[in-house]
Amino acid sequence: ELPEMLQTNQPQALPESMPSQTPPAEDSLPELPGIDTQAGLKVARNKLALYRKLLLLFHDTKRDFAAEFSNAHAAGDAEAATRAAHSLKGVAANIGALQLAEAAKDLELACREQNAEVEPLFQQVLAELKPVLEGIERL
Repeated sequence: ELPEMLQTNQPQALPESMPSQTPPAEDSLPELPGIDTQAGLKVARNKLALYRKLLLLFHDTKRDFAAEFSNAHAAGDAEAATRAAHSLKGVAANIGALQLAEAAKDLELACREQNAEVEPLFQQVLAELKPVLEGIERL
């Protein structure tokens, strides 16, 4: 004999002990802090699978940015520090992390000019980078 719940043709609500937890659909993205997903999707020609790959590649290649930049700057290697900031600027813009790209652009310019603003600009980049990386980790 079937349980009473299955004998009716009416849809049944889930019992409270079984909350509905739908995983994110493969054809959508969760809210990503610091990222304009529409801008990033535009770069990826509105191909969500490609955009997801770009986001994950960004995470894999830029999660060590702080150490990479710090090491170059501490060693007095302005060229390597400038290159690190330049690279971050470009890939951040490609994924739609526009505020991060802007902060990285300012850092790149400060490195190129070797001015005293490098440290506060570096801290600003890190403040923009952290939520972007954390958001991508949830994908």
